[in-house]
Amino acid sequence: MIDSFLRSAHLGPGYPWCAAFVTYCHRIHALPFPAKAPAWSPSWFPSSRIIPSSHALPGDVFGIYYPALKRIAHVGFIDESYRNSDNLVITVEGNTNASGSRDGDGVHRKRRSKKQIKYISRWLPD
Repeated sequence: MIDSFLRSAHLGPGYPWCAAFVTYCHRIHALPFPAKAPAWSPSWFPSSRIIPSSHALPGDVFGIYYPALKRIAHVGFIDESYRNSDNLVITVEGNTNASGSRDGDGVHRKRRSKKQIKYISRWLPD
C-alpha cells in the first residue's frame, strides 16, 4: 500500500509518505489536493485553506511543526470533532507508529495532544 500512496503523489519507493497517504485518500475520493508537491507536508496548508482549530471536523488535515526542520513535517486527518473537552484529538495518519514518529511503520489511528497540532486545513467541500 505504501507504494500506492507514493505513486498517487508521483513519487517512487523510499520517500517519507505521510502526505502521500493524505493525497491518496483525496485522490480515491475525488477530493481536491495541492496541485504542486502534494507529497510535501507544507503544501497542505496554504493560507486560503487554514481554518481555526475550533472549527476542525473529521476529514480535515492537520499538520505538526518540527522546529529542527523549521516547517510542517507530518500530516494526517482529524478523526473526531475538535470541540471535545479533552486536550487530545483522534487522528488517522500514515508513516507513523505507536509512539507517534513521523517515520513509522504504517497507518494508525492515534490520540494526539492538541498542543502538537500547528495548523488545520479544510479541503472537503462545504
